[in-house]
Amino acid sequence: MDGFREAIDTCGLIDIGYKGVPWIFEKKVAGGTFTRVRLDQCVASVEWCLNFPLAQLEHYTAATSDHSPLVLTVREVHACKSGPRAFKYETMWETHDGLSAVIRDSWGSGRETTVQTFKEKLQSLSGDLGAWDRDVFGNAQREIRCLSRN
Repeated sequence: MDGFREAIDTCGLIDIGYKGVPWIFEKKVAGGTFTRVRLDQCVASVEWCLNFPLAQLEHYTAATSDHSPLVLTVREVHACKSGPRAFKYETMWETHDGLSAVIRDSWGSGRETTVQTFKEKLQSLSGDLGAWDRDVFGNAQREIRCLSRN
């Protein structure tokens, strides 16, 4: 299992979570007790999760089996629908003295121990950089278009 977990971590995959009962395998064992475990998981890359933000894994119950079915629903993402814009790093930010401070303050300290914490820090950093971009640089593309017209 340690090798498998390391492979998942090396590949940058994360568990997408689930809805439903917290186990998918149930077996009556000696003494009349039940063993209930979540054996299967749905893992995906951060890129996949960003492309399918509405994807959802559900655990269903099965009346005639000790295994529960898993159903992955991937809702369609249409190119014309507006949604959150993808984060884009701008090289022009590197010309500003305040960039390092924004990154340092947003990232904080500490070592990331899981892919999930690393992902959360990256999402927070992208949000902070986006806000900093709006406050400091404004809309650079609009300014370029205006200057090009003159």
